[in-house]
Amino acid sequence: DRSADCYIQGDAAVTTQDTAPIDPTDPAILDDTPAGAVLDEMTDAGRGMTRAGFLALYAVFGGDEIPEEAAGALEGAGLIERARDGTPRVTTHGRAAIRAISRGDKGGALEAIGRAADAKAERADRETARAQKEDEKTKRAAERDRASAERGAERVRRRKEREDARSGHVQADVDA
Repeated sequence: DRSADCYIQGDAAVTTQDTAPIDPTDPAILDDTPAGAVLDEMTDAGRGMTRAGFLALYAVFGGDEIPEEAAGALEGAGLIERARDGTPRVTTHGRAAIRAISRGDKGGALEAIGRAADAKAERADRETARAQKEDEKTKRAAERDRASAERGAERVRRRKEREDARSGHVQADVDA
């Protein structure tokens, strides 16, 4: 039973037997481990994370690249985020999920995954509020600029009327 003698160490799959190399992306490496049991329970219940999802999250944690669709799913769940340069990195809640799953703690894993989703939603709400505030600020500035332009146009109109009135008085004096 190769899976009973396999485990993840750092970012590599390790075996205690003299066998063929193990594919760290193969969900079977989690067979007969506390992590595999918890992931199977969560998958059966339709909550939490699958083995493939866990391995992808663990790969990001180890600094490995993962397919963009997997990164998108984990980012959508709030378990990873993007650094300024676009590389994925595991969030605090993602690390908590990894620890809980690795220990075989289903409750802790579900809590970490739930907190990740909540944090992601709160972050999105803050960004939406910030964008709305910026839009309102831009609208107020545009309104101030429009009002200032109207006041300027009104000053020019009054000045022209005064000049016309003066030139009319001058014209009337010349005609008389």
